[in-house]
Amino acid sequence: MTIREIENLSEQDVQKMENEKFDVKGYNVYLVDLGEYFGYSALVFKNQHQIKYANDYYLHHPGKTAVELKPLYLEKLNEKLFTEEEIAAPLKSADELRMKRDFLVNLYGLQVDYVSYFQVYHNEEERKSILKSVEGMHDNLVCQCWMKDKAFVDKHTKLWKMLMDREKHAMEDFEYCKSAFLYEMFNHEYGINWQADYDVISCFKRISYKDEGTMNYLERSGFTEVQKKAYIAAKSEYLEKTKEF
Repeated sequence: MTIREIENLSEQDVQKMENEKFDVKGYNVYLVDLGEYFGYSALVFKNQHQIKYANDYYLHHPGKTAVELKPLYLEKLNEKLFTEEEIAAPLKSADELRMKRDFLVNLYGLQVDYVSYFQVYHNEEERKSILKSVEGMHDNLVCQCWMKDKAFVDKHTKLWKMLMDREKHAMEDFEYCKSAFLYEMFNHEYGINWQADYDVISCFKRISYKDEGTMNYLERSGFTEVQKKAYIAAKSEYLEKTKEF
């Protein structure tokens, strides 16, 4: 099977295959042997829709047996999928925020029908045809698409706003801030980036570029005193961790 064929499988199709079924946070997870290249894999469904970007395949874990893959798949999906109660819970780390963002942006919306904003068209006639097809549908700005189900869009948007509120509260905590800053420092190769402070701070605050030092950027950033101290601590930790390279 090709990846396109796999992603076009309905839940009924998968149920007809030899499988093991598990419930992971309200999502139906089927462990099936897809043969050849994809092998023993995990396919995820909710509301009769395949959550294709949550799927995991043998080809990502070559050499592992089905016995080894089963707990691995379930562990990874427990980290990748979230209940609404978990989205509403206080954030424990910047890594958790990134995983929850990814879930809401890339996975949660797949459980209903949608039309992506990023439709490919080759001429004006095709563009008009796409716009005609989504008349009466509702914008879902979280996952950049049109949906028919307004109640779902409202719920999705509420969850996103809730997560952003949790992030706002988390950014009042020193350790949380330090971990968030440190992640972006590694992400932007802080030690060799000639505009490192601008790039990192811009991930959290809108700030104009000027060729100036860390402290001047922090003064203009609008960060609280806790956030400024966390940034300096993150910079020190980054430099300590990378001094051998």
